[in-house]
Amino acid sequence: MAASTVSTAASWSSAVGPAMYLDEHGFIINNQTPPVPMTQRQADKDNKKLDKWMKMLVRWEDTAQDYPRLKKRIRLGGIPSSLRGLAWQLLLGSRQKQAENNGLYESLAQREMDAGLAEIIKRDLGRTFPTHALFLGPDGVGQKALFSLLHAYAVYDPKIGYCQGMGFIAATLLTQMKEEEAFWAFVVLMKHPKYALELQFLYFIGRWEKKKKLERESKNARPCRACTGPVGPRRGRRGERGGDGAVVRKRGLHGQQHGDEYVEAEYVQWGWEPASVSCE
Repeated sequence: MAASTVSTAASWSSAVGPAMYLDEHGFIINNQTPPVPMTQRQADKDNKKLDKWMKMLVRWEDTAQDYPRLKKRIRLGGIPSSLRGLAWQLLLGSRQKQAENNGLYESLAQREMDAGLAEIIKRDLGRTFPTHALFLGPDGVGQKALFSLLHAYAVYDPKIGYCQGMGFIAATLLTQMKEEEAFWAFVVLMKHPKYALELQFLYFIGRWEKKKKLERESKNARPCRACTGPVGPRRGRRGERGGDGAVVRKRGLHGQQHGDEYVEAEYVQWGWEPASVSCE
């Protein structure tokens, strides 16, 4: 059962030089001192935990019923590295989604995407966990799998496409499971209401688009009659306290004819009442 999701830590060693050492997660250790070998007592303890987790995963439906106990076990003892990928998939429910969409990932990965977006993804590959053995070198198996996964997701969800930061989430999944398994786990993290990571990326994409729009408008703006300054971004007065107690400062275009829409669009979603913007 766990054969397809066993951690690839053993294969990572072949990706680095003979004088380099890796930690338990696959990152290169920045010294020439070999890791301290595990004691027999620790090995027996780890094997006992591994056996217990294998029984839990085999009886997953029963295990998931007692969620508070499962949550406590994960927090206190952690998940054995060799079973972590399988456990993550079961916790997310991504295995079922993969079974319901058999063959879709291969189709998505082979479809054409915007050339500019593909170049942005390729540019970020080398910045994603550069000291991890799986992602060393542009021709390595890790960077190729990461590109395929992000390519497939950009085609799967064109509303988001690709946003910087997605690569680290996808790469973390790839260190624990196969490429297609990591894709569907990533889809669940982005789309499921329990996690809804797509909302974070949509928010930053929206802010970036607003920023670029304001820059374009500011370059071609006519002087404002109220203050003879350019019609562009400016700090307004200090806003009210938000729901979390933080004092925020409203931003917008000064002048009522310029600023109300931008202030509301950016802050009303957080429950803040937009303050009026003056040209003082």
